Amino acid sequence: IDLIPDAKGSLRMQAKRRISPAHMEAAWLFLREGLVTRVIRLAEPEEVQCVQNLVFVRKPDGSFRPCVDFTNLNRVTQVDPTHIPSVRE
Repeated sequence: IDLIPDAKGSLRMQAKRRISPAHMEAAWLFLREGLVTRVIRLAEPEEVQCVQNLVFVRKPDGSFRPCVDFTNLNRVTQVDPTHIPSVRE
């Protein structure tokens, strides 16, 4: 991802959000499962270039889907002017 020049300093961390107990439980389950299956790994602080919030969205069946809020990253990403070709059936 190409960033706008001199934007890395403003990308470090998003503001923390309050999280409900139900979302907190979903977060712990998601993190435990990810660590056990090694999909998620713990990083040293010096390895981390930016931190984005994890947001949980309720699915129709009542469970939660983890989503990442990339708002701050999108603000400092250079726009790619090439068009994505459309796929016609």
